[in-house]
Amino acid sequence: MRLSINFAPVAKKLGYEDGIRACAAAGYDALDMGFFSMKSGESPFLRDDYRSLCDTYLAIAKENNVVFNQAHAPFGSPYAKYSVESVPHFPRMFECCARLGVETVIIHPVQDGRFYGHEEELLERSVEFYKSLIPMAREFGVKIATENMWQRDARGYIVDDTCASPEHFARCVDTVNSEWLVACLDIGHVALCGREPADFIRALGRDRLKALHVHDNDLIHDSHVAPYSGKIDWMPVCHALAEIGYAGDFTYEIDSTISSTPPELCPDMLKYTHEIGRYLISNIK
Repeated sequence: MRLSINFAPVAKKLGYEDGIRACAAAGYDALDMGFFSMKSGESPFLRDDYRSLCDTYLAIAKENNVVFNQAHAPFGSPYAKYSVESVPHFPRMFECCARLGVETVIIHPVQDGRFYGHEEELLERSVEFYKSLIPMAREFGVKIATENMWQRDARGYIVDDTCASPEHFARCVDTVNSEWLVACLDIGHVALCGREPADFIRALGRDRLKALHVHDNDLIHDSHVAPYSGKIDWMPVCHALAEIGYAGDFTYEIDSTISSTPPELCPDMLKYTHEIGRYLISNIK
């Protein structure tokens, strides 16, 4: 099983080229490329030379024996307002993924600030959204992964949103019914919505679950910190992944751990989080 780390905060801290080398030196197998800054117009992948840029990053990755396994599409704020802010960038994003060798890009389901009482509507809109993207995924040979989401209610508490429950998540994937759409389970989001990640893993099963976002939290805030920095019980997660025969990668989404580390300490932080990842992978049995 490959150990992967979300690369956008590493690139922001160290730069793209040095960031690739630092992750490789720490022992990571793969990198999850983030395209978040496309929505603000600040992404280097919006430059005219984006193709040669991709080729440069891929060459450095190959020299250092790492690959780009996943990516994360840009999405709107505070919810996934794709049609307004992000979808115009999707053709270039998919092309960049293909040039980098990315196998799966995570694209959030539709959110609009509502959920309870609108579950079926949001499910239908998400299904239609993903169906509209299947031709692009097929053209570039990059699979789409949907993800389980959360929102804050009027009290400010984190509650369910689109695909937050195993039933809703499975129905979304099954209704699209395409080899080009799979499931990426965000372990931290599961815990924030009051569910056991291990139960969610079993409910999705091997056929749907092809990717992960691995991070920890205090069960109250979406902290995105490294495992064992929060309250999630990781051994049941590992055992459930083994039980279903999970065959995807083990991919971190530990933005806060990375962004809070001074650049001078990033190599040590990457090595430490790498060791945690290898430990967890060794327990998926």
